[in-house]
Amino acid sequence: MRGSSRVVRLAFVGDVYVERDSEAAAAASMERAERELRDQFDLRCANLEAPLSDRGRLKRSFPWANLRARPHNVGVVTGGGFDVVTIANNHMMDYGPDALMDTVGLLVDRGVGYVGGGENWDRAWGMEVRVIEGLRMGFLGIEATAWTWTEHDAGPAVPGVAALFVSPYFPDDVDGYRLEHALRVVERCHATVDVLAVNIHWGHSVSHQVCTYQRIVGHKLIDHGADVIIGHHPHTLQGVEVYRGRPIFHSLGNFLFDSFRLPPEAALVGCECTHAGIQRVWLRPTSQRDGYVHVYTAGDAEAASTIPLLLRLSEDLGTRLFVQDGRLEVSLERAPAS
Repeated sequence: MRGSSRVVRLAFVGDVYVERDSEAAAAASMERAERELRDQFDLRCANLEAPLSDRGRLKRSFPWANLRARPHNVGVVTGGGFDVVTIANNHMMDYGPDALMDTVGLLVDRGVGYVGGGENWDRAWGMEVRVIEGLRMGFLGIEATAWTWTEHDAGPAVPGVAALFVSPYFPDDVDGYRLEHALRVVERCHATVDVLAVNIHWGHSVSHQVCTYQRIVGHKLIDHGADVIIGHHPHTLQGVEVYRGRPIFHSLGNFLFDSFRLPPEAALVGCECTHAGIQRVWLRPTSQRDGYVHVYTAGDAEAASTIPLLLRLSEDLGTRLFVQDGRLEVSLERAPAS
């Protein structure tokens, strides 16, 4: 760390979406996890899964898959102490540019950084940088699901998200031009920070299976400078992969998501960073119960099913996880077979 030997700790979680009666109620949904997030980490990052707005027009033809929360639900972000959120996902444009820009305005008012979307192409693909103890940490957000239409895409003067285009008919077919652009962005950003985290919305919903394109794209992002990749969208846990000594968390599940139809198990990622990059990585099992998110140690009874699941899913990707001090540590020395 330039001029400092202090280790900086980052926390990453998956999908966050609530619809509560007030800002205080939205913030209270995080109170069971707040101590872990605020006391144990210097920076916190989440995927904000839905726009926060009363405006906008529904842009999609299947109402069962649309999300929007009232503006006061920004309390779920501030209540968790999140410093940065990614808004690059398949729901952020469900109600068009007005709802997107209302969301951005709320985040700015609350001092929360955002990546993966905004008023135009440059802002959507822009990096958020936070500096702690001289350590420069960069964050990017990318949407990469088959649920994205061109109308969601940011343009030179059009609000939208930073999107890779994945074919809904050929699930591992990723638009090559847009992927090359993403890799150039990662390469350029990597040169200006000590640690670069890429949040990416990808994969198939409600599946533990990692898609082939997730591994291909993940490897390419690391080849071009990403230090850690944080995946979300499946709403379930997926395995951890280590490639060239850098972790890919294919899906962290729902940290807090107001739906009774989705699995409650998820995970929180912790990273210890120095000027030399990420030195240590671990997971803590989480779940949502009674409208709150709970963070567990590896020995808690509530984590009894989550730990074996993560061990098995990660082993399938060639990655070794092991329990230590109540955490599920990730071995960064063992890379998966190519």
